Order: sequence, then C-alpha cells, then structure tokens
Amino acid sequence: MVQGSNPHIFELHGGNIGVLILSESVLPESHSYRLAHGLHRQGRSVFLSSPKSGVRNWGDLREPDWISWLENSQNLLTKLHESCESVFIIGISMGSALALRFAELFGDDVDGLIIVQPSFPNIRRSQRNIWSSIRSELHLIGQPLIQMFSSVEKNNYAVNGQLIADNISSPFIREVVLEHIPEDLPIIVSETSSFINEVVNGFWLNDIEDIGTIAEIDDSELIDAEFQSIIEGLSLDESTPNTYLDELDKFELIGDDEHFEEPNPVLVPIADPRKRRAILAMVLGPIYTLVAAITYFDPLGIEPWPGILAFLGGLAYFFYSLRDTPADDDGVII
Repeated sequence: MVQGSNPHIFELHGGNIGVLILSESVLPESHSYRLAHGLHRQGRSVFLSSPKSGVRNWGDLREPDWISWLENSQNLLTKLHESCESVFIIGISMGSALALRFAELFGDDVDGLIIVQPSFPNIRRSQRNIWSSIRSELHLIGQPLIQMFSSVEKNNYAVNGQLIADNISSPFIREVVLEHIPEDLPIIVSETSSFINEVVNGFWLNDIEDIGTIAEIDDSELIDAEFQSIIEGLSLDESTPNTYLDELDKFELIGDDEHFEEPNPVLVPIADPRKRRAILAMVLGPIYTLVAAITYFDPLGIEPWPGILAFLGGLAYFFYSLRDTPADDDGVII
C-alpha cells in the first residue's frame, strides 16, 4: 500500500486493470477500504479517494471541499491511466455523485461505472451548483453501468438509482438489490469483479446483441400475429354460412342488369339557337378584333370595339342561359 502525506487517498498497486474508489472515508474500518483490498487481492490496481476529515454526509460538504476532492481524485485517475489499460470508477454513497461527474467529463477514459448506495446532495444553496451540473449532463454517460443499492426506502437509494438509469445513455445497465451493506460486502466484491471481467473481455456487448436479437424476434412474432389475424378475418372456412369467397361468387352470379356499365359520353348538339349564336359571338368577336388590329380595317371608326362587344355580349348571354328555371312547387332553388 502507498499512502503519502494526504490521509484521504491511498494506492494499492497491482495489475493492468485499475479501479478508482470514491467514498466518504478510506479508513481501515470503512466499507470502501475493505472493498479496495478485496479487489486488490484479485490483481487489480486500486486507488481510493475521500473528502477531507469531518465530511461524512452532504450537510458537512462545502463547495471548496468538493473542488479539493474532485482535484485529488482526478490526479489519481490520471495516475491509473498511466499504468493501466482499463480504468473503472466505483462511487460509494456521496462518491457516486463524483463518479457520475467523472463519467460525464472523461467519457472514453472511463471503461465502466460501479455505483453503490447512490446518494445525491439536497438543494441547499451551497450545493445547488454541484448537483445541477451533474444532473443536467447525465445523458453524456454512455459507459456500461452496474448499480447496487439496498431496498430500504427511507434511505432513498432505489429512487436515486432509478434517476440514474432513466437519464443516462448507457446501453448496458445492471442492478443488484442488497439487503444489508456490511453483510453484503462479499456480494459487492463479487459483482464488481464479474462486471469488470465482462466489460474488459467484451462480454457485455454480447448481452446487448442478444437483447437486440430478442427484440427482432418479438417484432417478427408481432407482425406474424397481425398477418394471421387479417387472414382469419377473411373467413375462408367453408363451414361458415357466408364466407369471403362466397361473397365473390355472389357478385359473379348477379345479372348483367345490375353490373356496373362504363359510361359512353356523347357530345349532344346545342339545340337553343340563341345559345349557338352566343358561342359564335364569343369565337368570332376576338377573331374580328385581331384581324382589324393587324389590317387596320376600321369601317365604323370605332375599332376594336365591335369585336370586344360581340365577345362580351355572347359571354353574358351564355352564362345567363345556364341559370336554373324556377319550378312551380314551393321548393327552394340554390
């Protein structure tokens, strides 16, 4: 173990897989300390970071304490990257907020995220900036995630876990419900170790592909079911009194008189001589006007008005002749 002058951080150097644990305490009696040694015995390089002494909950944390904790933890994260091929972050209780912030800020530099008993700051004025920046950028988190929290409702861990799952973009989220944190520490070590192995070896990608395959199968089954319901709706069973095919046969047996006959439109001559003269005036009027304009033919000295008046008069009478003729009954003509 390497522990310098800062009592709030220490390092356990091991293999090429690094783990950064963020927690309220790194004291030997703390859960984070025991978790660190459990992972270190499996060949991991494990670094721990906690805020300054006296900070045990969000009520004790001030913004300068948060900034100092963030900077110290970021330095440890950089050191892990210098010596490890893969780096995971574990956030325990208050440390879960800082773990989420690192996942937002550093993206691909964080291979996976482990959240235990997620605890978030309240909306006190001194902590509003801390939580608002984390909360507004949860969608940036796309790393695989495992959450472990107790089912004790008064601690609100399950609610916080649901908030994380609902707002991050990760395609892989696993949840483990714990009964008693002290007694469940071996489970936390085992689940964390298994999760790290899955991510490092790419097994979690296989799980995503399996989920996608299941979704495709479900879609295919849904389409098949809808198609089957359409077929059944056609009532092709001959035992039914009136089937779809029977309806088709019935239409074929109907006489020719009831069949649809394609209309054969015939251009009917205009019987009204006045209407014929009106149409003739509408045609010859513009012709007369055009010829008079080209040849300067002006026997009456009022060109081009005769042609224009002939066209307008013919047009007016043509529309007048289209009016409805009132009937003798009491109805209304529209």
